[in-house]
Amino acid sequence: TPAAQRHAVKATAMMPLSAMLAEACAKFKPALDPTKAALVHNKKPIDLALPFRLANIPNGTTLMVQYN
Repeated sequence: TPAAQRHAVKATAMMPLSAMLAEACAKFKPALDPTKAALVHNKKPIDLALPFRLANIPNGTTLMVQYN
């Protein structure tokens, strides 16, 4: 598993969460495979098919990337 790292990703309102996850995975050193990762908010996985504004996530929220 990769070491704990923190990266900021800018999201637009209609940006799919899958694209946000792919951008975040690319920033890790070494880069992570987005197909083996998931976004987690308050210990609950997030549906990656939704755009950011429909996912009911407040602005400025810290999301975690969970890597399997």
